Amino acid sequence: MAIVRFAGLNLTSRAAQGATLLDAARAVGAPVGGECGDGSCGECRVRVLSGAALLSAADPSEQSGRRACTARIEADGELDVDILTQSVQAWLRTATPEQRGSARWLPPKPVPRRALDALFQASDACFGGSAPIAELVNFDVARRWARRFKVDVSFALGAARRARFSINDKGEPVELRARLRARSSELGIHAALLERLFAISPAGEVQTTLGVKWRPGDASPERVSVYLEELGACARGEQIRADVLGLGGATPPPLLGAPNAVALDFAAGKLHSAKCYDVLRHAVGDAPPALPAGLDALWSSLPRHRRGTLSTMLATRLLPDGRLAGHKLLWMTEPELPGDADVAWHEVDRRIAALSAPDPAIVGALDTLRGRFPQPGVMLFPDLVAFNVSVDGDPEALIIHASVR
Repeated sequence: MAIVRFAGLNLTSRAAQGATLLDAARAVGAPVGGECGDGSCGECRVRVLSGAALLSAADPSEQSGRRACTARIEADGELDVDILTQSVQAWLRTATPEQRGSARWLPPKPVPRRALDALFQASDACFGGSAPIAELVNFDVARRWARRFKVDVSFALGAARRARFSINDKGEPVELRARLRARSSELGIHAALLERLFAISPAGEVQTTLGVKWRPGDASPERVSVYLEELGACARGEQIRADVLGLGGATPPPLLGAPNAVALDFAAGKLHSAKCYDVLRHAVGDAPPALPAGLDALWSSLPRHRRGTLSTMLATRLLPDGRLAGHKLLWMTEPELPGDADVAWHEVDRRIAALSAPDPAIVGALDTLRGRFPQPGVMLFPDLVAFNVSVDGDPEALIIHASVR
C-alpha cells in the first residue's frame, strides 16, 4: 500500500499498487481535474515532491509535471504530491486552515436542481412518493456537492420491487448526523446503536451515509443502513471497519483489497445485519482476486475501463449472531467522459436483458435517467452495478445505482 500526501491540502490517501495518482486523489476528494482520462488534456498535472521512484516511468513530455491519470503506483511507500492546476493553486492562496484540512472540498461547480429532480422522480416511480427525501436532503448543499455523489438512487431487479435512495454528509458532516438522530425513530434506527456507531468515528473523519430501502406503498422503510465510508483514505480505516462490525456482533472477515465502507442495517428499530465493503482495483496483468462462490464468473464478465483497469467492491453481510448472510459484487463504473457513461448504460441494458422478467416500473425509472443531461459537464449515469448472491453463491438480485455528475 502506498501513502499519498497532497501538499497544502492536509489530505492523505492510501492506494494499492496499480492505482494511479488520479485514483488516489479521487479517493479523498483532492481536486485533481482532467476530463480526457488519457493524459492528453494536461488538466491533472501534479508535481511529485518525494517518492517518484514508486511510480511508473515518466515520459519526456512530463518534465513540467506528471499526469495523474497515467502515473501508476508500482511499489509500496510514501509520496508527496503538489497539484499544479491554476484553479487549485489560486484556491490555496486564499483557503483557510479549516478548508485546507477538509476532505470534503472540491471546486464549487453546482449541478442544476432539475438534474437532481430527475433522480427523485425516478425513485418516486418505485417508492410511490412515500420516501421522506425532501425532509432528509438539504437541496442547496446537494447542488453544491453533487459531484461527490451527494444524492443517488438505486433499484433492485430479480427480487420483489425495491428502490433505495442515499445521501451522504458532503458539506455538512455535523448537520446530517443531527438529522439522523432527530428522525431515528421514524426511520426505524436503533438510537443507542446509532450513538455507538457515531462514537467510533467523529463527524468529518470519514464520510457518513444514509441508505433507505423502500417498497411501493409501504408506510415505513423496509431497511435503513448507516455507513461510515471512504475508509481507505483514513489512517484508522481498518480499525473503524473492525469496530463497527463488532457493534453488530460480527468478527471482521479478512480484508480483501482496501477498506472502503462499513455499515449497520436496521429494520423496525432493531439491528438487522452488519456489512463491509472492500475495494479491489485490478490492472492488466494482475492475478484475478480470490472471490467467494458465485462471483468469479461475474467479475470476469465485467467491462474494463478504457484505461485498462477494473474497479470493483466486495460486500460481505453478517447477521447479528455472526453468521454469513451473503455477498455482493459491485462494479464501479468510474465515468469521466460521456463515452464512459455510455459504456455503463450499455452494460446495464445487457444485464437487464438477461433477466427473465425485469420489473417494467424499474426499467422505466432507469429510462428517465438515460443519457447525458443537456448541460455541458453534467451526466446522469449508472454509478454502480451490483450483484447479490446467497451464502451458497446463488444469484439473488441485480441492483443498479444511478447518480449525477
